[in-house]
Amino acid sequence: MSTKFTLRIVIILLFLPVGYSLLADLFAAWEMNRFALSLLHAPGFDSMPERILSCPDKSQARNIRFPNTDDSDIHVLIGTAYWIEGQCEQAAQIWQQVVAEDGENLYARYWLGFYDYLAGQYEDLRTLWSGNGMFEASINNYASLSASTREEIFWLQLNFVAFPSLLTARRLEKTYQIDEQTEELVSMWDYLASTASQVTETYWWAQGKLAELHGDWKMARESYTAGLSLAAGEEEPFVFQIARMCALQQDYSCALDHYARYISHVPHSVSAMTGAGESAEALGTYDIALLYYRKALEYDSLDSRALQGVQRICTLTELCEDPSQ
Repeated sequence: MSTKFTLRIVIILLFLPVGYSLLADLFAAWEMNRFALSLLHAPGFDSMPERILSCPDKSQARNIRFPNTDDSDIHVLIGTAYWIEGQCEQAAQIWQQVVAEDGENLYARYWLGFYDYLAGQYEDLRTLWSGNGMFEASINNYASLSASTREEIFWLQLNFVAFPSLLTARRLEKTYQIDEQTEELVSMWDYLASTASQVTETYWWAQGKLAELHGDWKMARESYTAGLSLAAGEEEPFVFQIARMCALQQDYSCALDHYARYISHVPHSVSAMTGAGESAEALGTYDIALLYYRKALEYDSLDSRALQGVQRICTLTELCEDPSQ
């Protein structure tokens, strides 16, 4: 055997492990790429947030060959593949394992949070998503892009459960009121009160809303008053609510004082002006009432409460030259 041939054999043997390793890496990369592409072409994966809202029908399951890897991001993708194929418990177990081994993996925490929400495991959801502004921004974005009120309510509810806040509660309140969902309103304010500290304005706002929904104007007034003392820089909403509760209790002096205080900070509020007008009218100070009603009409010439107030005063008194004013 020639020396050259022997040398070639030795060189080949030396580099064989390197070549094998390189080929193995190339094959693994190809396999990962194939797996990723199979997911991207899976039905609904391009709209995963919508697909994850409910576990798909298992009858639509497809066989996907999962790569053998220690990469936590790939494991997250494997979890989403199981979810798409209707194997939701298996998906959650995979995400839980990733979070246990790599607590900083945001993808796993994000998708596992959806599972916890649908399973009613709200404490686990809040723990997973706590303090992550990116998650909150993502859910807010889905709410803003919703094509229907029903979709918007879902995303707002998820955002509210994960990140309980007065701002989100007020957004939800508007949508619930449109559909007259009183039970949902009670549950929402009760949940917010349960997650807020009693030394915060959020807690007392929630308590005030709960009292309102139960028709307890006295308790609502006391709750808003307690919140007012804690709402540094955010007093106006509490002042307005106190004015409303005073009026409902027929304490019109209190109502007029608080409406006037609110208007001094929010001068364009038509509802506050009409409320002040009605309170002044109830106290018999018709000239003051007329001023408030007419001021309200400067901002909204079609406001029915202000128009009716002007008509009443012009009919009952001589403050108007023309009763039709």
